[in-house]
Amino acid sequence: MKTILLFSFCCSLFLNVQAQNLQSFKGANRKYGYKNSKGDTVIQAQYDIAYKFSEGLAAVELDNQCGYIDPTGKLVIPYRFGSAGNFSQGFASVELNGKWGFINKAGKNVIPYQYEMAGEFHEGLAAVVLQNKYGFINKAGKIIIPCKYDYVFDFVAGKAAVELGKRKFYIGKTGSKIK
Repeated sequence: MKTILLFSFCCSLFLNVQAQNLQSFKGANRKYGYKNSKGDTVIQAQYDIAYKFSEGLAAVELDNQCGYIDPTGKLVIPYRFGSAGNFSQGFASVELNGKWGFINKAGKNVIPYQYEMAGEFHEGLAAVVLQNKYGFINKAGKIIIPCKYDYVFDFVAGKAAVELGKRKFYIGKTGSKIK
């Protein structure tokens, strides 16, 4: 059992390292694919849009639907989303039927589609929009910082810049104002 787990971990690590070296390119057919750091085509130009790899997966768009591929080009999360974000801390924000929620790397919806917009997780929190106001949720989908701000930036080093009216200031992970 330990051998299988170790092999699985090593394969995952290899694919993640390989994915970090892939860059999207636009082919002569006006579609996008991926090349490695040597400039060799690894995934043929076949997508309408090809986003960067994050945590071993990349969002790709084909016929106005987004899904996710692995570094070999295998579709691992089927095309079904209107928009798709990068994976961050094991989650990706995705839009389905006009609402945003979050999926895990298996493509399972883990935070309901209920937001007008949703960002990436940083330091365990992700920005979301409800009724045109920004706030933050945790990985369980619980609103930690109420949606009351006009704009927010991601958390870095335990604080996030926010805008409320004409005021700009920083808040901590509980929502309290800090300097």
